[in-house]
Order: sequence, then structure tokens, then C-alpha cells
Amino acid sequence: MKITSIETIPVLVPIKPHLVIRFSQGVHRASPFLVVKIHTDEGIVGLGEVSCTPLWSGEDHFTAKHFIYGTLAPALIGRDPRDVTANFTFVDRLVAGNIFTKSALEMACWDILGKAAGLPLYRLLGGPLRDRIPLKFSISGTEPNKAAELARWAVDQGFRTVKVKVGADPQSDIARVKAVREAVGTGIRIGIDANGRWSVREAVSAIRTMEDECGIYFAEQPVSALDSTDMAAVRRAVNVPIIADESVFNLQDAMSVARNGAADVLSVYVGKGGGIGGARKMAAVA
Repeated sequence: MKITSIETIPVLVPIKPHLVIRFSQGVHRASPFLVVKIHTDEGIVGLGEVSCTPLWSGEDHFTAKHFIYGTLAPALIGRDPRDVTANFTFVDRLVAGNIFTKSALEMACWDILGKAAGLPLYRLLGGPLRDRIPLKFSISGTEPNKAAELARWAVDQGFRTVKVKVGADPQSDIARVKAVREAVGTGIRIGIDANGRWSVREAVSAIRTMEDECGIYFAEQPVSALDSTDMAAVRRAVNVPIIADESVFNLQDAMSVARNGAADVLSVYVGKGGGIGGARKMAAVA
């Protein structure tokens, strides 16, 4: 089997106005993706996707499409897509960074491998570990009353865990989380996500207050991703689990966070991990 061509399709998924996410860096009103289709000489087509939110991934439709058509696709055409690891190692050397774009190609190769084998990919990866996955719902970093209203709506939909965006100002953050706790009661888990915007001092003070007054369940990326020792200092000073997200974009990041005792949980994305193979390695570190 050989790769014959690679196609890209830009997609923009709008978010319903009442579900728009406001956080310390801005407002997330729509989710842009670049869908990647790898075509083969045996008629099997593999699908992958690039997360094209520049603030998050550092990539967009135009950069992803440029590197795929200009560099990556010409190098991959003629190769066997089922050699997933070899293909990703090959393209990874052709362009520095742009991991989300390269991840999309890796995903599409995995998709082809599963289709060629006639098996769902989870079978090829060793079989399922669970048959259900609980989800959390993200609450926008908005006014306390609006955050509370959205939290009540999420609980009505069946969510048992919500995550509140914080990180703008500790006092307004605390007020928002308190309002959400009052809205959902004691039976719902509440986490917070500062997207790395607090200082160590602010994080420790705010998390301790939220522990005592709001019963928070976890704190995600309380301080900047630049130095995992800062997050380790926060972790030592509070009792709730710390989640590393922006601090973990590759296997080396995951190992550094683990060695420094900077987090209890790693947030693993297929895109930022270098594809399915990279994400599995990060999960193994976790």
C-alpha cells in the first residue's frame, strides 16, 4: 500500500453563545480545525485533524496547509502509511515544531492501519481498559451569577464534574467558584483551571481558600509552564491534586514534570503529544 495524495479541509465549529469560554487570555468562540485525508492506492482513506487555535496550538489553517502541501505531503507520497512510527519519525525531521500538523498525519496513518487490518484502532493498541469515560464541563471565566447559571445547566445535562476558568484576579476567581459551588451543591466535583496565569503566591493563597470554602477537586495549571519547579512549589503547599496541561506538550515535558514532582495528573492531548503514539508515551509516564 502506498500514499497517493493528501487532502486538507478547513473546518470552523462555532460554539453556542451561552457556552462560549472566557478565560484569562481571551475568548474562545469557535473551534477551528484542518481535517486531513490521506489517500492510498488501495482506496483506503485515513482521517486526522489539526487543532488550529493559534493561542493554544500556535498553528492555524494556513500554516498547517502550507507545511502539508509544501513539505510534508511530497515527502510522504509513495510511502506505506501502515509504517506509522517510521513515517512520523521521518516527517518530524522535516519541519521544526508544528507538532499539531504532524500529529494529524500520524493520526491518519493509524486510521489507515486500522481500516486495512479490519479492526478498530483500540484493538491494535492492546484492547480497551474501560467501557465508559466520565466527562467534565468547562465553565467560562465570567461573572459569578452567569457562571452559576451555566453550572446548573451542565448538571441538568448529567455532568458530575465541572471545571471553572480562573486566573484573571484571585478575588474575582474565588467569587466565581463560590457561586458555582452554591449553585450545584456538594454532590458535584468542581475543579479550576488558571491556564498558568497566577504567580506562586497567588496560586497557593487562592487554592487554599477554594479548598476550605468551595471544596475544589483539582487545580489545573495554576502557574506558568516556563518552570515546573514553580508548580512543584504550589503542589507542596496545597492539598488538592495539581494537573499539568500547558506544562506538558511532549514526552520530555512529561518526564520533567514527573521528576520534579510538579503535578499529580498529566493532561494528555493526541494533537499536542505528537499523535497517538506520542500521547501513549506521555500516558505511560503518567
